[in-house]
Amino acid sequence: MKGYMKSECFHLTCVMFITLLCDATTVPAKEISDEAVERISREALNDLSKVQSSKTPDWMSVLKNNISNLDARKADREDVKNGRILPKRWFIDEANRVNNSMYALENLLTGKYLSQNEEEFRNLLMTFHSIGELIQNESTELFEWLSNRVDQLPPSKGDVVIYFAFYEGSSFDKCSKEFWHASAASWKKMLTAKNPVYRLIALERAGYFEKDRKNLLQTYERGLKEQNTIFQSVALSGLRQLGGKEAKEMIEDFLKGKPVENDGTLDPEGNIREDAKDVLSAISKK
Repeated sequence: MKGYMKSECFHLTCVMFITLLCDATTVPAKEISDEAVERISREALNDLSKVQSSKTPDWMSVLKNNISNLDARKADREDVKNGRILPKRWFIDEANRVNNSMYALENLLTGKYLSQNEEEFRNLLMTFHSIGELIQNESTELFEWLSNRVDQLPPSKGDVVIYFAFYEGSSFDKCSKEFWHASAASWKKMLTAKNPVYRLIALERAGYFEKDRKNLLQTYERGLKEQNTIFQSVALSGLRQLGGKEAKEMIEDFLKGKPVENDGTLDPEGNIREDAKDVLSAISKK
């Protein structure tokens, strides 16, 4: 094994034992036994290794064959059905807040998050790792496939797994200029997707594929207008990097609207108003 799979196998093994030592009261009740988690993890890694060692690894087939079991699309709230907000049960859970991504990722890879049964857990692992491989290989096919998902509502478990695969399995600063050029249209489509999971994925990486300052400012302005505070947090980070009069004015207007301090997508101590003031102060000093 080499590359992504080698590092991820080590990561998964470490995460498995670290997480099992965590205080059980800090995570949701787990329906999959520890023994099953270890067994399924070993089986999945073995299957992934076989794909990796083949002459022409077909990671797209692995992805498509496994994510289908994670793609049930149901929602009780109208604002989730229409894509205005992220699904609360997956993004605002006490132990799985997206802004605390490393902890949520550990729960994801050890059956404590999203997986309701052993089959789902195996599908989740195979989906997660196949996306990591595709990203490392700078697969344009992956982004073409994603383009067909971004407007599907409401968000599914599969979409959430994709979010975390992009978070963990991607060293986008190492991607070639050719990759960003070839995938730019797909990224920009994600920015305006109906599905908020993909809007978030793209917003977090807007600085990589959008090089025009005016367009980037408009992208972060849309982020500030999103209802979930995690979008606003990402947008503020981008505006801090950009700086300038326009960014300053955007943040001032944002604060005038008296945004909700934390809708639950930030860590418990997170406060988007205070974050905005800090960014405003930093920009003003430049």
